[in-house]
Amino acid sequence: MSNTPRYAYELPKDKLEQFAAFLKARGSQVLAVTNEYEVMRFTGADGSPCVIYQKGNSQLTWQPCALEAYTAFAKNKKWRAGEKTKRSAGAAKRMNRLKTLAERDGSGCFFCGSVQPLEEMTIEHFVPVSSGGPNHISNMAIACCGCNREAGHLSVTEKLKLAMAKRGKA
Repeated sequence: MSNTPRYAYELPKDKLEQFAAFLKARGSQVLAVTNEYEVMRFTGADGSPCVIYQKGNSQLTWQPCALEAYTAFAKNKKWRAGEKTKRSAGAAKRMNRLKTLAERDGSGCFFCGSVQPLEEMTIEHFVPVSSGGPNHISNMAIACCGCNREAGHLSVTEKLKLAMAKRGKA
């Protein structure tokens, strides 16, 4: 796959924009990235999300569906995004959690209050699971992608301060 960029500097912004235009022209939705390690997120040939990641050393990691789409782009081959026909068990569980959180807290972002379709929202863990926090509804809130990214590395206290500041209650 000699045409596939291995490092972030091999995929400059203009090339990324061309790739995004290629995807959109073929029915894909370019989605908001959900964390600092994602370079691009879009819907793939089966309608599921495809992601290009960037490691700390700028090396790129391609999910197979992202690599397939980029290879078609680089070689000017046919590629088409598809409709998601069946929601995976993980996606169904995520949607159920989002609905439960929306019933408990309302459907707006915990931090800024913006309301978007639940499919576009993320789940924020107050105490990250990677830091020993429980993967339980009591440790979760709905967040928009931008706020989730912004709050990702903050402590619980800092997350609460961020929410109060964004909602003008600081």
